[in-house]
Amino acid sequence: MNYFTAMVAFFLIPLVMVICGMSYTKRAPKRISKLAGFRTKMSMKNRDTWEFAHKHLGDLWFKLGTPLLGITSVVSLLVFRESDDKILFWCYVVVIIQLVIMILPAYFTEKALKANFDENGKWRTKEAKEAWLALEAKRQESREKEN
Repeated sequence: MNYFTAMVAFFLIPLVMVICGMSYTKRAPKRISKLAGFRTKMSMKNRDTWEFAHKHLGDLWFKLGTPLLGITSVVSLLVFRESDDKILFWCYVVVIIQLVIMILPAYFTEKALKANFDENGKWRTKEAKEAWLALEAKRQESREKEN
């Protein structure tokens, strides 16, 4: 395995996390689809659960993916002049750690869905829905200021 191939493997997961994280926090995929997005039984119940799941997961992915990108950069510099065997070893180690960090937020997102929605996809409390709508209004306001 050459250094270039290792770098593609090293950076793929953190880049996906950061890019999808930014995208999902701004907007969930338009259609509830079995092909794209965070697809669990709970997240696909209705538009509210779909939006909530993507914003929650996107926020976690962005917050975890950004430092992961920096850490991955440091590791890639440390293995730059190493033998192919060492690069391959570190590639496996880094990618396994990255996969765990990428998958773990799905657990917390599903847990947040179950805490905020009942088994039919209805908000558990009026307060939870109002807090969510207030947060969404703030996000929309900050997006408008950016533009």
